[in-house]
Amino acid sequence: MLPGFPLDVADALRANGHSFIPRDQNQRAAVTIIDGTLYVAYSGHFGDCGDYRGWVVGVPLRETNKIAGWATRARGGGIWAAGGISAVGRELFFATGNTLGARAFGDGEAVIRLAPDLRRSEDPRDFFAPSDWHSLDDRDADLGGSRPVPLDVPRANGTQALILALGKDRKAYLLDRNNLGGIGGELAEATVAQSVIITAPAVYPGGDGLLVAFQASGAHCPKYGDNGLAVLQAKAGSPLAMTTAWCGAVRGRGSVMVTTTDGHSNPVVWMLGAEGDNRLHGFKGDTGEELFASEPLAGLRRFQTLIATQDRLYVGADGRVYAFVF
Repeated sequence: MLPGFPLDVADALRANGHSFIPRDQNQRAAVTIIDGTLYVAYSGHFGDCGDYRGWVVGVPLRETNKIAGWATRARGGGIWAAGGISAVGRELFFATGNTLGARAFGDGEAVIRLAPDLRRSEDPRDFFAPSDWHSLDDRDADLGGSRPVPLDVPRANGTQALILALGKDRKAYLLDRNNLGGIGGELAEATVAQSVIITAPAVYPGGDGLLVAFQASGAHCPKYGDNGLAVLQAKAGSPLAMTTAWCGAVRGRGSVMVTTTDGHSNPVVWMLGAEGDNRLHGFKGDTGEELFASEPLAGLRRFQTLIATQDRLYVGADGRVYAFVF
């Protein structure tokens, strides 16, 4: 065990002038380590109980006394996404959920960019929120259920640096990664799903753009049947383009993962039909052709992801681990 651990987060933050209420906070997002610092995101408990906030806590692994914290100014605004925080270089990107009773914008319904020290920024280049954020608050249709994903979309003179945010409002928002744009500052938005999006997306190259796979019934997928996997294609240009590339027949709430043979060739999109058909599905990444469907697996839970090694996929379930050779 490293010196300084285990660490009482509330006590450490209090020593640095922050008030953190462990009873009200819930940590369900994946953790991130960048340059020797552990970043942990927090939300609340089911039912939006207590005075919870969307927190990001940064703990240097070898100097735990230098803990740093950032929190939403309004109550609520949890960072619920199972995928946690995205990182580009040393910059952190995450999405917050609905705030509770906020009359003025208090960092909810937002995509936030932070530097490693987690210092708060009021610059519109460092945050985005939809112009109807207050309505999203009222409907609990927030962005914080999905991790915003960085996209470097190919274009004629290089790449275009973007962020894609998916929301419970069924929309996708494309943002300029270098200037998130503040309130209403998206470059493009589109309704891309027939139902709420709560997922961990996966990105891979395809054609002259990038493909983004996520768990939801796509807006342009057939309205009947088990169409629980949608794949968007994002293309650079003016205007930016977001189109549905294909849809996959999966019933369930697993998260998506992509494997390739060399980092970009022969992509296969994998998804578990967790709490649905409970099968492991594999689809050809460029066309959506189904390549594999397992027998039903026992003990799967929603938002579940896979682990890939050189030639195997592993699925953790209640009281067991499944292994697949691919």
